[in-house]
Amino acid sequence: MIKKVQITVLLGVIVLIATGAVYAVARPEVYSSTAVGFAFLLFSEIVFFGGIVFVEYWALKSPGILTLAGIGVPLGGYALIVFISSIIYMNFHRIQLSKFLTLQIVLLVALIFIVVIMAVFSKAAKDRDDKTLQTDAMMRTFVDELTGIRDYIEKKSEIDHVIEEIRFSDTFAMVEADVELDEAISKLKKKVTTEKVDEEELEKSIKNIEFLAKKRKLQVKNMKQGGI
Repeated sequence: MIKKVQITVLLGVIVLIATGAVYAVARPEVYSSTAVGFAFLLFSEIVFFGGIVFVEYWALKSPGILTLAGIGVPLGGYALIVFISSIIYMNFHRIQLSKFLTLQIVLLVALIFIVVIMAVFSKAAKDRDDKTLQTDAMMRTFVDELTGIRDYIEKKSEIDHVIEEIRFSDTFAMVEADVELDEAISKLKKKVTTEKVDEEELEKSIKNIEFLAKKRKLQVKNMKQGGI
């Protein structure tokens, strides 16, 4: 990423210098519109290359496609509009300065609004995706531990049912029952691997894990629906 940013900044500096050189060689007649238009021309180039750097940075905190579509496209579109409008304003001196500045203010406010909204939205999406991945990893760990426990017991049908229950559990988010599940599974694993457990105690432990799996399902459902 650092190399990309450095290249982007270097290209931006080159483009800015080239724009200034073209302006100097062309030697346009100096009007207020020429100076203001040229300033916004340079500003559009800064926004464009600065936008590329910002998108690269923000993509680390949010989904890349969402960042590109929600932030990169508006920034690029804004820079293009400002660039074109600046050239038009520099060449048509009849356009009032107040109208040109009003247009630039409206465009800038709209851009800030869109970028801020999309940045917050994309960051929230990334956080949600990360939590889902963490939950999914935790469920796989539960399944692996229960599968290991299965090798130590004779009646496997009951624990097979619990394994399937957890395997297809909703990974929308972590809930309180996950902590209880972790403790219950770890406790059972320790028992079956270090001591002989009678069938009644074993059945009770498996039933408890099954209950916690169903409890987890309800808690996730309530969370999705906005419940407590």
